[in-house]
Amino acid sequence: MIIGVACTSLTDKGTAEGNKKNQTTTMIVLALTTLGYITSSSIPKALKGDGVMIFLGETIGMMIATLIYLIGSKQIKVLKEKQSYQVIPAGIIYAIAALSYIISVQMNGVNLAFVMSQLCVVISTLGGIVFLHEQKTKKGYIYTVIGLVLIVAGAVLTSVF
Repeated sequence: MIIGVACTSLTDKGTAEGNKKNQTTTMIVLALTTLGYITSSSIPKALKGDGVMIFLGETIGMMIATLIYLIGSKQIKVLKEKQSYQVIPAGIIYAIAALSYIISVQMNGVNLAFVMSQLCVVISTLGGIVFLHEQKTKKGYIYTVIGLVLIVAGAVLTSVF
């Protein structure tokens, strides 16, 4: 699966996504969000608490952190902008997905739930190409297809064995 994800993220030089500054920023954000994801996956098991109840506390914590960030960066006025409210449906969909993941962790364990959740890479990659018309070179498409096949194969092997 890791090799598959690496293949789907390969970029060609000279394209907008291949910009070195863009990749550096992306890797920093990825590292920070990975730490958060590991923490949110591990806390319900470590505390032996009800993951759904922990999810409520986590959600309130994220809202407070967002408000602190907006106040600290003097961007509180974004709460009055139309675009801030247009993303609410995406947030609700994410909340449903996150809650489903927590329930899956309780039922299947972290290992299986995490691997299955990573199949979203397949959906988002194909969605980006089909609906958002993301452009890649022929070489980029080949690496993407190889990567997606490896991700699905890794998920199937992990869930079967």
